[in-house]
Amino acid sequence: MKTIQKLSLLVLALITISACSNDDDATPQTNQETTLNIVETAQANAELILLVEAVIQTGLTDALSASGERTVFAPNNTAFTAFLNTNGFDSLAEVPNDILTQVLLNHVITDNNITSSVLIGNRGYVNTLATGPNDTNLSLYYNGMNGVMLNGASTVTTANIETTNGIVHVVDAVIGLPTIATFATSNPDLSSLVAALQLADTGTPTVPYIETVSNSQTGPFTVFAPTNDAFTALLE
Repeated sequence: MKTIQKLSLLVLALITISACSNDDDATPQTNQETTLNIVETAQANAELILLVEAVIQTGLTDALSASGERTVFAPNNTAFTAFLNTNGFDSLAEVPNDILTQVLLNHVITDNNITSSVLIGNRGYVNTLATGPNDTNLSLYYNGMNGVMLNGASTVTTANIETTNGIVHVVDAVIGLPTIATFATSNPDLSSLVAALQLADTGTPTVPYIETVSNSQTGPFTVFAPTNDAFTALLE
């Protein structure tokens, strides 16, 4: 009986030790925080080589490395290659720095870390660091109803890359500087306005309306844009 009692105590001790060991293994491990800023994160991503080259060429390295909170929509290499081909450039070096700088700033939103959870299921406008007429900041239209699309042309392919000074979302197209036509055609609430402009242009006006609001060299204009509901009410 004494032997059995001793064996029972030994088994109980082993079970207790094993349980304590298992509890230690189950302790949640603290996730290692990222130590890379936005520029360093891009440098570490082979998909963003051309973006890094553009940032260096325009002298924006320090601005994008500085502390703070910002959201960057980062065009991948394929996006920059398409941008160069579409605009007749053989390399980034051929793009005038003032233009390239504004294009890059059009991908940056400051003082705000915008994660995909904010974008998905929502539509709206935010201001970028790019500037337009009267030095006002240009807007960016996001549509998160089917993935996340920006200004009707650029789609987020990789979201929520965390850095020490913001959030990076990789996109598949360079987001060009917008015109009035950009926002009219990318916002589904303004499809009736676009249809009205197209109908008006069939009357062969001296200067087609759509061509006018699509040309970044014309203006500046202020447009009060009736929504689809407004046009429906007008027709009724």
